[in-house]
This record gives sequence, C-alpha cells and structure tokens, in this order.
Amino acid sequence: MKKQAQKRITPTEALHILMDGGLTAHGAAARLDQAVKTNECRLWHHPADEATPDYFDEPVPPDYAAQCLTIVAHVEADGRWQGQVRGVPFRPWTWIFEFDADAVRALLSRAKLPGPQPTPERRKPGPELRHDWREAIMREVIRRLLASEKMPKAPAMLQFCEDTLGYQPDIRAMQRLLRELQS
Repeated sequence: MKKQAQKRITPTEALHILMDGGLTAHGAAARLDQAVKTNECRLWHHPADEATPDYFDEPVPPDYAAQCLTIVAHVEADGRWQGQVRGVPFRPWTWIFEFDADAVRALLSRAKLPGPQPTPERRKPGPELRHDWREAIMREVIRRLLASEKMPKAPAMLQFCEDTLGYQPDIRAMQRLLRELQS
C-alpha cells in the first residue's frame, strides 16, 4: 500500500462523510464535484494496476476535472449510496480515484447547509372596496327579473356599477357573475 494512500478515501467514503454532516446524497456529490473543480479538495487518481510506480499517483488537474469529470451519487440495489467519478475518456475500471479525508472533512465547515427558509413577504393588499359590487348586482338583477325585464348583459351592469357605486369591476368578473346567476 502506498504511503500517501493511508490518508485517502474513496469517493463513496467522501460522499458519506458529507452526508453524515447533513448534506443529501446528491448535495454531497455536487459539493465534492464543485470542490474538485475549484481546487478546494483534490481528487487523486492512479491506475488500478498495483504494479504501477508511485509517480503515477497524482492529483487530477482542476481544469481537466471541470471539463471532463463529474462526481455523482447513485443508490445501489441494497439502498446504499455510492459515490462515483464519471467522465470521458477515463474508463472507471482502469483508474482508482481517491480524496484526502481531511480535505473532505474541511468541506463540512465551508458547506452551506440549508437553514430555515425565510418566509416570503406578503404582498400589500389592494385598495379595499367601499361596496360589495356583487351583492349590488345580484339585487339589481333580482329587481329587474321581478319587474319582468330581460336578464341584463354585462356592459349594462358595468354601467350600473359605475353610476351607483362609482366603481366598475372587470368585465370578465361581471360576465362570470351573470352566468352564475342565470344558472
């Protein structure tokens, strides 16, 4: 076993450290991915062949990681989360990827965990109506129908509101009310 590798952990172990710190699996993978690409945390790689000399053990350049690699989380059939490094042109079975355990733990202190979300501010209410135009329209429609007049149309009732209340509602709202009264 290589001397430096003793302090290194697999992508899955790194994922679980961040998950234990409060991040979701996908949030932890995204945080690791961002950290590698911004050089906050190095991703080390070396060939899977044990006979490879130590000088092949080197960090992945952040520019290369940003262009070609992604760290993802996926769930296994048994329900356990796994961390993987995916990308082109690497074939995952030919390379071993590792993180420095201390650097991953340091990400926890810099991670922005979701806190309580601020409640959205309520909009200011519009001007309060001085009269209930719907009630006035219902009364006027009843009065006209009892006087054997035809069911009034929306434009006539809008004019009625303007004349009696000094307010003219939206024509669609008026049409909707008249349809409700007719049914």
